[in-house]
Amino acid sequence: MTNTAPKNTTIPTYNQYKDTGIPWLGKIPAHWEVVKMKWIFNEISIKNRPYEELLSVTQTKGVVPRKLVKNRMVMPSGNLESFKYIDKDNFAISLRSFEGGLEYSAYKGIISPAYTVLKLMKNRFTLHSNYYKFLLKSFSFISELQTSIVGIREGKNISYKELSYSMLPIPPKPEQTAIAGFLDRKTTQIDQAIAQK
Repeated sequence: MTNTAPKNTTIPTYNQYKDTGIPWLGKIPAHWEVVKMKWIFNEISIKNRPYEELLSVTQTKGVVPRKLVKNRMVMPSGNLESFKYIDKDNFAISLRSFEGGLEYSAYKGIISPAYTVLKLMKNRFTLHSNYYKFLLKSFSFISELQTSIVGIREGKNISYKELSYSMLPIPPKPEQTAIAGFLDRKTTQIDQAIAQK
């Protein structure tokens, strides 16, 4: 049962919590579920769509059209048939995810084949992509990514085969919506404050 705190100032606290026994998660509300990531996300690899818009995977803006990126990287040469298709509400694991988390896509298009594309599964869980957009960029989750790194050089890869066994919290859908809404408002306020500065 939640407290009735003002909607725009805080998120609710709960009467009961449980210890997950998972270092990066710690204690969570007692009624939340915890499941392996592989039961939430499917890895997908759809290619041969060279006509789709070319997207960039960025740490600050997520997956966005390349034309919106100020410091554009070199345009790929040759055909784009090997590039991977990513849809709206999918996520990308990039070569820098071990530093900044997984990137959310609000667009559909194609990205480099070096990236891993994840799609929320349709199953018994009711999932809200905006909730996962924040969870997969959180400092705590980024610490969990360190357990799935492959390689030792700059641009370390995240192995989804390893990461898929990581545990993720699933609140009820209304709470996912409330958490995402709260964080959307807070990040908007921060962005506005930075713009004014």
